[in-house]
Amino acid sequence: PTHTPALTWARSVLAWRGERRRGCVAMIGGPRGVGKSVAAAWALLRCDSTGLYVQAPEIGATPRNGFSENGARWARWLGVGALVLDDLGTEGADPEVLAGLLWQRYDRGWLTLVTTNLSRGQVAERYFRGELGSRLADRLVNAQGQATGQATGKVSPGPGGFPWYTAVTGASLRNAAARAELTE
Repeated sequence: PTHTPALTWARSVLAWRGERRRGCVAMIGGPRGVGKSVAAAWALLRCDSTGLYVQAPEIGATPRNGFSENGARWARWLGVGALVLDDLGTEGADPEVLAGLLWQRYDRGWLTLVTTNLSRGQVAERYFRGELGSRLADRLVNAQGQATGQATGKVSPGPGGFPWYTAVTGASLRNAAARAELTE
């Protein structure tokens, strides 16, 4: 595939996780059309475990209740080895529901790749609130990221850590001129 910042992110996620069997939630954010979804799908195809690609609105539209069909979907989303959650922020449901899904997948040692048009701050504001959100934030910042510099207020990935959020920029690759620049 053509080298893009989003594909660089996907390769770095797979390289960091390697053979580890520990939880990882890696989010990529940026404008529409920069290749986030394609990069996440590319990474999913290269995982050595079962995988599933799901749009956030599908999760948001599936209540977590006792109905067997809904229960089967939730069990699948929680139990698959690698999950791509595409377009976080468009689910139209309580953000704590998605935070709970990400937290539980992390605790089970699964890989979760998330794409979003939201900024890092918007994700934190929306999904790191409440009981489940604070649990998710603690794991992503302090365990996965092995945070350093908390005393200074600037939290960055520590040695051996991986950032929970990566921002990419650029023009939409749906534009022919932007695609042509990649191949020059």
